[in-house]
Amino acid sequence: MDGLTFMNSREPSESPLKRLSDALITIILLGFLFTVTSLGVVTVGASLAALNAAMRSFEVDHDTHAVARFFPSFRRYFKAATLVWLIHLLILAVLGIDLLYYSAGTETVDTLAMTAILVLLTLLVFELSVVFACMVEYEIHSVREAMKRAFDVAFRCFFESFEMLVLTLSVLLLGVFLLHGILIFAGGIIAFANWKILPVMFRKYHFRRLDNK
Repeated sequence: MDGLTFMNSREPSESPLKRLSDALITIILLGFLFTVTSLGVVTVGASLAALNAAMRSFEVDHDTHAVARFFPSFRRYFKAATLVWLIHLLILAVLGIDLLYYSAGTETVDTLAMTAILVLLTLLVFELSVVFACMVEYEIHSVREAMKRAFDVAFRCFFESFEMLVLTLSVLLLGVFLLHGILIFAGGIIAFANWKILPVMFRKYHFRRLDNK
C-alpha cells in the first residue's frame, strides 16, 4: 500500500463511533449530491453512476475521501450512464403506455399482453437495480455491455438483487409516508445499504460464472 492510499484509507482499528460518524457524513453528503445532480432528470444516470462509484470507494476501498470522488466519476461515466438511463426511461414509458392500453381491455388477448408486459417490466427493474453498480465495478463504458452484464448479474444472483429492491422500496416508502426529511438523502441511504450487499453479490457472480464454464 503506497503512502497516499494509506492516508486516504480508514484504519481497521478505528473506533466504532468514528466509523459510524464517517458513514453518516458520507451518506448525507452523497445523498445530497445525488439529489441535486438528479434534478435535471436527464442527468439521473450519471448521478447514479457517480453515487455508486463514490459509495464503492467508501465501502470497498475504505476511502475517507469518497465524497470527493463523486464529481470526477460523474464526468467519467456521463456519456454511457446517461444513454443507459435514457434507454431505460424510453422502454419504461413504452411498456407503461402499453400496460395502460391493455388494462382497459377485457379479452383474453388483453390479459395475456398485460402478463407479458408485467414480466418484461419485472426483468427490466431487476436489471436496472444493478446496471450502474456494474458499470462502476467492471469499468464499463459501453451501453450494450452494461445492460448485458447487469442482466447476467441480476439473475445469477437473484436473491441479492431482490434484497436490494426491497431495501430500495422500503427506504422510498418510509420517506414518502413517514419521514419526509430523509428523501433528500435517500440516494445515499440506499447506496450505502446496497454496497453492503454488492461486494458479496459480485463475488458470487464471479464464482458462478467460473462454475458454468
